[in-house]
Amino acid sequence: MEEQEKIYCEKAKKMFMKYGTKSLTMDDIAKELGISKKTLYVYFSDKKDLVYKIIVAHFEKEKENCEYLLALDENPIEFMLGISRMVSKWIKATTPSFIFDLQKYHHEAFEYMMKFKKEFILKNIIQNMTKGVEDGWYRSEIDIEITARFYISLSDSFVNQTIEFENISYEKIVKEMIDYHLHAISTEKGIEYIKQHKQQL
Repeated sequence: MEEQEKIYCEKAKKMFMKYGTKSLTMDDIAKELGISKKTLYVYFSDKKDLVYKIIVAHFEKEKENCEYLLALDENPIEFMLGISRMVSKWIKATTPSFIFDLQKYHHEAFEYMMKFKKEFILKNIIQNMTKGVEDGWYRSEIDIEITARFYISLSDSFVNQTIEFENISYEKIVKEMIDYHLHAISTEKGIEYIKQHKQQL
C-alpha cells in the first residue's frame, strides 16, 4: 500500500468508526478527504474495497504493536495489559454500528478481522501463556491451548454480540474481559501484580 493510500485509509477509517459504513457514501468520503470522487476511485474500486483495505491496514498496524510489546520482553502480564490498552483505545473510538456494518455488509473485511484474531492473536496468547507458566506468573496446571481458545471465544462473543450488555461501554467490557482472563490463569504472584497495576487496564 503506497503512502497516499495509507493516508486516505486512515482518514476514512475515522469516519467509518464514528458513523459506521452504511450511512457514508464515496461522495461523503471524497468531500471529507478534500479530493474528487474520481481521485478516490484511483485508489479504491468501491466502498467495499476501501473498507477492506482499511481493515487490512489497521490490523497490520496492530500486528506491529503486538510485536513491539513482545520485543520489550517484559513479564507476560505486562504484555496483556498492553494489549488491553491497545484494544481499549480502538474500541473507545469505534461506534457499535461500525462492527455491525462490517459483519452485515463487508463480509470479506469482517472475515479478515476474525482470521487475524484466530491466527495471529491466538498464537500470541499461547506464547504469552507459555512464558507466563515458565516464569511463575500463570498457574502450571492450566491447559494452555484450551484456555487460549477460551479467550478467543470470549473475544468473539463480544464482536459478534452473542452476549448482550445493556448500557455498558465496549471499553468497559474489554477491560473486564482481560481482567477476568488474567485472574483465571494467574498464580498468587501474578494476582498480586495485577492488583498493583490494575489501573493500567
